[in-house]
Amino acid sequence: MQLNKEAHMDEISLQDCKVAIFDLGNVVLNWHVPSVLESLPFERDIQQQLDQQLFSHDDWLAMDHGLLSESEVISNIKRRSSLSDEQINQAILAAKRSLLEIERTVTLMQKLVDQSIPLYCLSNMSVETYQHVKDYKFFELFEGIVISGIEKCMKPDDSIYQCIIQRYQLIPTQCLFIDDRLENVQAARKNDLQAWHFLGLDDCYQGIEQALL
Repeated sequence: MQLNKEAHMDEISLQDCKVAIFDLGNVVLNWHVPSVLESLPFERDIQQQLDQQLFSHDDWLAMDHGLLSESEVISNIKRRSSLSDEQINQAILAAKRSLLEIERTVTLMQKLVDQSIPLYCLSNMSVETYQHVKDYKFFELFEGIVISGIEKCMKPDDSIYQCIIQRYQLIPTQCLFIDDRLENVQAARKNDLQAWHFLGLDDCYQGIEQALL
């Protein structure tokens, strides 16, 4: 709780924010692994294996990092476990299908665009997952998109923050970066971005609006 309080104290002093940079998972799109696992038609022990061998394994991060493809991850899981192609593929598909829009965030994004606030996207996501979600209409609101799996670098590494800053010629101190993970928020601040630790609460939405409008 103390970490969240400290993050909030930093956030209330935000000033001169003219650009918004949105993370995707748990900010614009729902992401909740336990719900994904519970949706699968498998016994609990299979669900636990899928969590351990897929979602909680370093291979998942490597896929987000663009270092492993989805097919390579599936092959790795089959080599180190008794999980079948069907079980692994169903879990991956369920994960992609679970990435539904958070309506309140999309409404906020549209409000910002209507007030001439430029929006950008900076997200840790695999190439294959991005291909699944990229046709959502809200992506049209972004003036630029940086996806870790495509860039082969990921938050909280400095390189991905510098990628979006330099590619789109942004002034970091005028940008508000919005992310659900505190380590990503802290790294953004280290790269001179203003940042908001997003928890999906009323004061998050209100604070973001106050900082930008």
